[in-house]
Amino acid sequence: MPGLILPKVKKLLVVGPCYDKIEKLARAETLIPQYDWTIFNGGLCQPTNNLSQIKRRIDKMEQLIATGKVIYVAGRSDYLLLNNLQIDLSLEKWIRSLYNLVIIEFSTRNVIITDGGIPTTATTRADLLDNLEVSFISRLGDKPWQHSYNGSLGYVISNNPLTDQPPQYYKHSMQLGNLYADQNSVYAQEVDEISLKKSISL
Repeated sequence: MPGLILPKVKKLLVVGPCYDKIEKLARAETLIPQYDWTIFNGGLCQPTNNLSQIKRRIDKMEQLIATGKVIYVAGRSDYLLLNNLQIDLSLEKWIRSLYNLVIIEFSTRNVIITDGGIPTTATTRADLLDNLEVSFISRLGDKPWQHSYNGSLGYVISNNPLTDQPPQYYKHSMQLGNLYADQNSVYAQEVDEISLKKSISL
């Protein structure tokens, strides 16, 4: 599904990939009432091909989405699962129904949330809104995509390139996602119409 535009937002929380850490979804759930929107940014269908385990995660995410204040942004791992020959129709339908990018329209600026990145400086807003390839962008050449991005479309919160470090901040973007590992944290970033606020380790 193409991207989503959310207008008139004042405060949101963006959560990096939770992978199989369902307890982190429960921790994030306690924060949802504090924000206009909470956006979970990919990773739910990774790192396993155990479809029953993935369905449990999706069931929990569906409960959160039902609050009317949560969006799940599909990412690289979700789309890669569609290649699994064992995937059933309901799971495939759920993944295909998701947005892969959200543009938040604050009163003073735009914030883009995607699992991947911005392909080139010539990319337009229309390009982003109907482009699944942005979910897979991690690096351009031998550098993180953030080094090539000039901020022309808004501030970007992305998971890629994944790291085992805390969130990385660039001039026009931030990197929120951790590589999958039992000991790695799941991070969330509070954002309002003025700037990034606190970073939270769930």
